[in-house]
Amino acid sequence: MTNKLDYDEYILRRNRNAILALLIKVVLYVNSTLNFSAWLRIKIYKLAGVNILCVGGDPYIAREVIIDDNFPELVTIEDGAAIGWRVIFLCHNTLRDKKIVAPIVVKRKAMIGTGAIIMPGITIGEYATVGAGTVVTKDVPSHGTIRGPSPVIIPPAS
Repeated sequence: MTNKLDYDEYILRRNRNAILALLIKVVLYVNSTLNFSAWLRIKIYKLAGVNILCVGGDPYIAREVIIDDNFPELVTIEDGAAIGWRVIFLCHNTLRDKKIVAPIVVKRKAMIGTGAIIMPGITIGEYATVGAGTVVTKDVPSHGTIRGPSPVIIPPAS
């Protein structure tokens, strides 16, 4: 898992003004609810601060994908990744008395099924597959698969 940061400390370091924060929230909401083309959705996500790498080809991001509107800069989606409908990326979480913030990385050519929830600090490896409806709480290795309501990581075949 990626290094987790203290929520309040990260907010102070980032120093984003309220108007910009509100604008980002509105842009991400509109992008996830209106029927824009896939190409335009990617451009809007980039405008909102999501790190989308398009070296070998654009990733595919379906409609109604929800990216944490408090911390879009902590989400990285590499080229060729495929994100299904209604996937949720959460970059912050409250664990007992402590609030944490951690980046999420989707490596190139990874596939995430419809309705998956990606928790903070997760890296989904190259060519990895996340099944529909899975809550991802552990890193998925390259070429690995994770699926089901009680997710089990299935290592790549040798």
